[in-house]
Amino acid sequence: RSLFLRTDGFFSPSLWRAALSDAPWVYDQTRYFWQDERANFISRLGDRQAEFLTVLACIFLATPPAFFLARRILRRKESNLQPTRARRAAAAGWSALIIAATPVATALAIGYALSAYTLLDANGALLFERLFEGVARIAFVYAIARAVFAPLHEHWRVLDPGDRRARIYVRLLTLAAIILSITRVIEQIEAIVQASVQVVIITRGFGVMLIALLIATPLLTLSKDEEIAAETAQGRDWIALIKTLSAIALVLIIGACAIGYVSFANFMILQAAWLGAVLFLLYFLVVLSVSGAETAFSANNFFGRNLMRSLGLNKEQLAPIGVLIGGVLTVLAYCVAALFALAAWGYQSDDFLANLREAFFAIKIGDVTISPYGVIGA
Repeated sequence: RSLFLRTDGFFSPSLWRAALSDAPWVYDQTRYFWQDERANFISRLGDRQAEFLTVLACIFLATPPAFFLARRILRRKESNLQPTRARRAAAAGWSALIIAATPVATALAIGYALSAYTLLDANGALLFERLFEGVARIAFVYAIARAVFAPLHEHWRVLDPGDRRARIYVRLLTLAAIILSITRVIEQIEAIVQASVQVVIITRGFGVMLIALLIATPLLTLSKDEEIAAETAQGRDWIALIKTLSAIALVLIIGACAIGYVSFANFMILQAAWLGAVLFLLYFLVVLSVSGAETAFSANNFFGRNLMRSLGLNKEQLAPIGVLIGGVLTVLAYCVAALFALAAWGYQSDDFLANLREAFFAIKIGDVTISPYGVIGA
């Protein structure tokens, strides 16, 4: 994929004419592709149809109880007490993990089943990889959005834009992930059937413009009363910041599409989503590490009291140790976050990321390897 590939602008009539003239051929090739994949799937399945359907039935029957269990785990008792920052961070991380676990586990289980029965050829494996990435992307975006904005639990919000805006932001972010995932799947099919560049650019640009519309929605749906209430409640004009960032993103995306850099606009959206996930993990790690270090090196717990006796320290001498360790952990967390944020631009430590890849499990379908790290890189 060429990041700075320049074509006719997305709004250029010549681009649309070329894409429309090629569309019938692409449609026919796509139809032949699905027919070939269906015939290949049935041929590979052979007389194992009942066995494979049983495996799929077990996977899908296990999914609703898993969702129900996740809802039970995440259920919180309503209270007027304001939780601490550390408790909110821990609850956000735990909620994101639980919410995303079931759909990702279901997609992985289906992938393992397809791999075990060797039902997909190379093209089918590539398409399933895109589908898996889409499911994982939607699940993680929805999970992080729910964890950060907590629409049903205002006291547990990492960012509190108000009840109405919290619901809007969760929906908009989830819709953006759905649009991006569908676009990626369609692009994979177009790559398999060797569609023209114009068709690919139209597909990619259409997805980018839909996401731009979602970005514009907060600018058009927030009332003046909500702005005043948010400023009064938080002491800071978060709404102005959101509007500024949304306006800048809109200008960059629409401008890039207009002058022919649709791929770059798509890349900016992908990296904005990735950066948001990195920032969420950074917040989670920093808050918990600092809070954990300060709590551990406190005279109010078993470890701190025994450390004081062992080293002959008093309370005033013990507390700075926790602060120092918390600072060191914070710096390390920022360094790791910077590596992850820059990895998409090609600035990475090969040894560090190679070891990180080995730490994740993966499944292999044909010549395609699917892993959580692969989803991150997508």
